[in-house]
Amino acid sequence: MHRDGQTRPEWYDVLCTVGGDDDTVLELEDLGIRLLYRSGTIAALSGQLLSHGVCATTAERICYAYWMRDCIHEEMQVKAPGWMDRQIYNV
Repeated sequence: MHRDGQTRPEWYDVLCTVGGDDDTVLELEDLGIRLLYRSGTIAALSGQLLSHGVCATTAERICYAYWMRDCIHEEMQVKAPGWMDRQIYNV
């Protein structure tokens, strides 16, 4: 189990698994949730807020992970986005 410490809490990490066993489980420890994490599953979560991990598997498995770091925005001199707010759309 781990948290992703170099992201912001309002940003989602996107995980996609390929291969592995049909009974592989993605666990969100803080929520007390265990989800089947079969090949082709895509999950989006706040990796900094939620402790997460995957059970051991006996089959070959790859996890494609996408996440963003503050240093990318700093290097590109772009303001990092925060929490979504519908007021920005003047609705």
